[in-house]
Amino acid sequence: MQLDEMVRALMDKIEAWFVGLGAMIPNLVVAILVFIVALWVARLAEKVARRGLRRVVHTPELVALASTLARVALVVSGLFVALSVLELDKAVTSMLAGVGLLGLALGFAFQDIAATFVSGMAIEAAFDEAGITIPFPIRTLEFGSGGPESLGQAIAGDG
Repeated sequence: MQLDEMVRALMDKIEAWFVGLGAMIPNLVVAILVFIVALWVARLAEKVARRGLRRVVHTPELVALASTLARVALVVSGLFVALSVLELDKAVTSMLAGVGLLGLALGFAFQDIAATFVSGMAIEAAFDEAGITIPFPIRTLEFGSGGPESLGQAIAGDG
């Protein structure tokens, strides 16, 4: 008799899932539409950001970085809104917490790189405004087979 009760409980649960799925189909369609619109808006925003930033910022890497960040932010926002439409608020809360922790960890990991990048851009901008050009000679060092025996000799020019 216990097996029959367990099978009946399982069947009732599966039936409730299908009824719930039928009720969620309109929300699923709306969520998919919201996400597609978010993807379209993100792509459009990336193009607009690229055009606008090219006029202000003369570093192509920074333009690409900023426009990509804008696109990613809009796609993630669209995903969160789509999940909210599906009434998955706990999943949205968990994802937001995870994104926050990830952002904090990446911020600490890349703070030195970011500081160097920003200071390099500031120095480059200052030299560009002043019209100063600093030539950087490129030299190929060959070690072994007749080249300098040590890095010290290569730098000193004794090789």
